Amino acid sequence: MCRMTAIVGEYSGRREFLLAFRELAVTGKVGVKSKPNSGHRDGWGLVCYNGSPRYLGRSPEDASSDRGYLAACDSLAGAHHSRVVMGHLRKASVGVRSLENTQPFLRGKWSFAHNGTIYSPRFREGDAASDTVVLFDRLRVAIEDKDPSVSPESTILETVRNIRNEIMSNPDDSRRTYSSLTFLMSDGVSLYALRDFASQSDTDYYTLHYLQVDHAMILCQEQIIPGEWKSIPNKSLATVDPQGNIQVQSRDS
Repeated sequence: MCRMTAIVGEYSGRREFLLAFRELAVTGKVGVKSKPNSGHRDGWGLVCYNGSPRYLGRSPEDASSDRGYLAACDSLAGAHHSRVVMGHLRKASVGVRSLENTQPFLRGKWSFAHNGTIYSPRFREGDAASDTVVLFDRLRVAIEDKDPSVSPESTILETVRNIRNEIMSNPDDSRRTYSSLTFLMSDGVSLYALRDFASQSDTDYYTLHYLQVDHAMILCQEQIIPGEWKSIPNKSLATVDPQGNIQVQSRDS
């Protein structure tokens, strides 16, 4: 369980927005089957790009009381050339509360944050630290190995279809498959945002909203500042280009 956000483009209010995002550590929505209390207090991470992704800050502590979160927001002033910023607040569902399990995760030029749980044993084998790591690596490898004539969007949509089919065919011992594959993924140039959840009872939790501000696009799972927010439909992928323009397409299109 978590709350995620990303900012792509030039936005003078980035610091203030991330401070508003921090409040979701206390007030953020939770899924209907999760622990009953609101909030996401089990860790936080903020990532920006300076050629490659780097952590502005990352901790398994509660963002609402961790002074490191404020320091990370303050350090954005020195990262003004970064056109992509990604944030994550964690509510542990599986796995221990640790730095290793604190998102976003980084691999080479890629950053990745996931909201949901994959119960299929296929995503909990070998040395994988978490289902999110397996999902991230599957997507990253698929994009990096794709035919140059095929768009990243097409590769992501096809890979997600294959992953979902694999999960549905391999439930765990309790016949569970997944709650959500919803993720944010970036190479520092574009941002890819998938919304994909399994149960209609979680419609209000596994959300992804977007808002145009200044010369930037904000994505967030809750509408935490005023504006004309729009929602990405379930089973859909949104792509945000370096100028902050967004395109949304169905995963099954």
